[in-house]
Amino acid sequence: MDLLTAAGLAMVTIDRDERIVGWEGAAEAMYGYATDEVIGQSIHDLLWYNADATDDNLETYAAIVGGEAAEFRSWRCRRDGSRFLAELHVTPTFAADGTWAGSTALVRDASAELDLAERVELA
Repeated sequence: MDLLTAAGLAMVTIDRDERIVGWEGAAEAMYGYATDEVIGQSIHDLLWYNADATDDNLETYAAIVGGEAAEFRSWRCRRDGSRFLAELHVTPTFAADGTWAGSTALVRDASAELDLAERVELA
């Protein structure tokens, strides 16, 4: 087991065409897709947009493809249709000419924290 998987972290990397080029750590367990199913696929088709997309999420995404780093929480969908609250830390990568070449996101499932907060609030 690698360090990312042991820590419960997924690492997802996209290229300048917004296609998945890296799928490591707990990504398969978290999202439900095997590596060979996602490499080369559009991040929009598999991971980004869902019924809970908000203007804030779309603005954050625009900043990311503009080359900015970002940290945020957002709902994500698993292959089976279930949802989880993802905590994302996104770092851009740049080509030699300084243009945005893609991004790498470390993703953590924060659903357990949300469940605990809801239980405390109801108590």
